[in-house]
Amino acid sequence: MSNVLVTGVVVTSDLWLARVYVRIAVEEEQRKEAMKGLAAAASFIRRELGSMLHIRRIPELRFLEDETLDQANRIEEILRGIGSDDRPPPTDVEPD
Repeated sequence: MSNVLVTGVVVTSDLWLARVYVRIAVEEEQRKEAMKGLAAAASFIRRELGSMLHIRRIPELRFLEDETLDQANRIEEILRGIGSDDRPPPTDVEPD
């Protein structure tokens, strides 16, 4: 899984759950398989973290796709569309 990038981790204050946000740079079908693989490996990764970290509890890991970049690109696309309207700019002059 060399195409997986962890973009963020949000841990609950009681350390029961860690939401791990990932970005996967492959096609849709491969992305689904990678997410299944991460979910299947979650308990192994949790055990590995337990052997490295010295905290009272290692949280359950939930892997989620980070869609922030896609959302940002969509917003940018919408804003570009608004800026390129063929409407004339409004004028401040009131008609008589």
